[in-house]
Amino acid sequence: MFTLDDITPLNAIKKEAGTGSYKGMRWRMEKDEEGSLKVTIYPEPRAFACTPESEKEVRRFELSVQGREAAYEWLKKQYEDQRERWEKALRI
Repeated sequence: MFTLDDITPLNAIKKEAGTGSYKGMRWRMEKDEEGSLKVTIYPEPRAFACTPESEKEVRRFELSVQGREAAYEWLKKQYEDQRERWEKALRI
């Protein structure tokens, strides 16, 4: 399983979007227009810009250390809850 250290550091997210992936699940973390931490998950193999909006899920968190940690916990839960989706994405 990926760890909190695998997630883009908060200071970097405040400047530009950070991305990551784990076994078929990709994510993008960025500071949104309202100053929140916006996290988007989507399946492999496409890049963020090439993935249809209907395949993306978005959640917002406080732009803080605690918000980043909450985002990490959400990512882990989404991986577990949707494991079949991510495993199917790997086979495409």
